[in-house]
Amino acid sequence: MTNKGSVLLLALLALTGCSSSGVAHLSALQNPASLNASSFKANNAMDMGYLQHVVSSLDLNKDGKIDAIEAPILVGGRNTNYVYNSDGSAISGYLPVAGRELPISTIMDMMSKGAGLSIMTSKTSEKNKDRIIANFIAAVMKDPQLQSGKILGYATTIGYFTGKTTVVVRSMDNSVLNREIKEQLEIGNGTINGVPYQSGNGSITLLPNLATIDGKYKARLRFGYYDYFESGFQLIGYHKIGDAAKLIAE
Repeated sequence: MTNKGSVLLLALLALTGCSSSGVAHLSALQNPASLNASSFKANNAMDMGYLQHVVSSLDLNKDGKIDAIEAPILVGGRNTNYVYNSDGSAISGYLPVAGRELPISTIMDMMSKGAGLSIMTSKTSEKNKDRIIANFIAAVMKDPQLQSGKILGYATTIGYFTGKTTVVVRSMDNSVLNREIKEQLEIGNGTINGVPYQSGNGSITLLPNLATIDGKYKARLRFGYYDYFESGFQLIGYHKIGDAAKLIAE
């Protein structure tokens, strides 16, 4: 497996390299392809009622907002700036910051403009992780796009030497989705400069619109750690597509 320190460094570069404020596009966790939305926008319209149901599932104390102890999140995307509900640092473990709690209403307004919502994991929220995952899955599995009780998710990577984008698409029932999210939100047992890891490497992003992949797979869930998402045994509903930069549209 990739050295944890290197992975965290790459993650930090992805999170902070594009912005002096440290709130930047999650380029390492999101589709790097050039997107052309005009041909499929009508078919992939947002379902705001469904999205609000999923987002609200992360509001564990039902106070109308999500703090970093409930679930560390990053919200942003096309037409919106990126904002954390924490200090935004994977090294510190996405620590809570007073006043950075994100109201559900703010998140929904941002998603209506094209923002996605990414869930990370940290030692701060570790005690709530099982509840976060269970709530999220229960809400996500009400997606009107479900087929035979299964939902599609995907992850992308860019080859170091080829520069080409590869995408993996999985069709997941409740148990497979649970496994994949747990792997994304796992915190390792190593240290950085003698300090135990305070956050995990992966993430799970709820997209406001369906991503269309290869003209036939429509997914609303994007997984940030490609190596984790690619691995694992699955006979049916697993699709790996190489040179896919032009085949992914959001």
